[in-house]
Amino acid sequence: MDNIKQYKIMDIIGQGGIGVVYKARDTVIGRNVAIKMMTTAHLTDEKLKKRFYQEAQTLGSLTHPHIVTLFDAGEYEHNPYLVFEYLEGRDFKYLLANDCLPATEQVLSFMIDICQALHYCHERGIVHRDIKPANIFNLKAGGVKLLDFGIAHLRDNFLTVTGDFLGTLYYTSPEQYQGKSIDHRTDIFSFGIVLYEFLTGKRPFGGESKQEISKNIVQAEPAFFKPLNNNLPDFTFAILENALAKKPDDRYQTTLEIAQDLDRVLQIVKYKKSRIKQNITSPADSEIDPDRKVKPNFFTNLPAQDPQKTVGAFPETIKDGESTPRNQDPGADLTDREKTTPPTLLQMTIPVEKPGDSSGKETFSSPQQDLKSNDRTAIDTNNDTDQDTAPSKPSPPRDNLEATVDVRRNKFARMMKKFLIRLLSRRK
Repeated sequence: MDNIKQYKIMDIIGQGGIGVVYKARDTVIGRNVAIKMMTTAHLTDEKLKKRFYQEAQTLGSLTHPHIVTLFDAGEYEHNPYLVFEYLEGRDFKYLLANDCLPATEQVLSFMIDICQALHYCHERGIVHRDIKPANIFNLKAGGVKLLDFGIAHLRDNFLTVTGDFLGTLYYTSPEQYQGKSIDHRTDIFSFGIVLYEFLTGKRPFGGESKQEISKNIVQAEPAFFKPLNNNLPDFTFAILENALAKKPDDRYQTTLEIAQDLDRVLQIVKYKKSRIKQNITSPADSEIDPDRKVKPNFFTNLPAQDPQKTVGAFPETIKDGESTPRNQDPGADLTDREKTTPPTLLQMTIPVEKPGDSSGKETFSSPQQDLKSNDRTAIDTNNDTDQDTAPSKPSPPRDNLEATVDVRRNKFARMMKKFLIRLLSRRK
């Protein structure tokens, strides 16, 4: 076969029991297309012919980015044909067989796209009835497409009656095996089987014969869920159990609901992957505190000191061999407990004098307050007195007990301040 009207046949890209698919070139528009035709042996089967035309009718009414596009339909020498967009890539049946599935986050993203495509069909009264890996196509350029609406069930125009079995053995819903009436929820069950297989590499229901497989699908629970990716959250199996419920009323009622839950799974997988890349163990949700604040490191914010300028910066100098300034006992007013248990630097308060305040009264500020100001530090080496620059706001009034404690801390802080100056000078 060389040409079908304006389509020049280039190669055979697929062949099945009742049809064959060609790669062809549209000589009028100048693009590659895929042409699906019935095999000669089935041309006399009027029921198959009607089903073939039904696919054209179904796809002709659908326009969705994740559903294959139908360009044309007709007959050539009494053989019906359909002209589709030509897709480059592989179907998921091939990817599963050759152990080359995409990464888990890509698989989840693709399945969300398929959920949206199915929801688009279901809203228009179309049930696919043959959801399986061979009918989900992974595009080479990225993305996914849903194929083959040959046995799709139209709500207002269907060709089969109750008791007919159409579909693929491993991906058929219980109600199809039982010959019951079906609706869009049969696609949800088939989708659950496909999703299970994509995430684990195995089918949820096995068997050596059609009878055993159908019995497992109708009665048995899914096989133990062992995902290929350990980053999947625990509730992933709950999603699959919901989709694979035996009774349609117990399943998800729309594929849009599955898409929303899968999106949550996808976000968790991406989060865990980013944490692994940063070599950080992902904490449990209960351990995450969004209001957690990192305390400032007091010592890393100290300015560089020049020991030469530091020595003699105070009116009372320190001589070698003396641990405290002359004529001053820094612990004179301290209790025994306070002498043996000095406060940390972050607990200290340092005396300051307000600008323009001639009263000589001291106010107090903590090192944590000092760190918030750009023009002052915990230790001021350029000041000729024992007092630092005043804070932007005066401290609130305190009772007598708090004031007494602050005075004692103040004396100890001055002693520590001078000790640090002396230590820095000796290091040089």
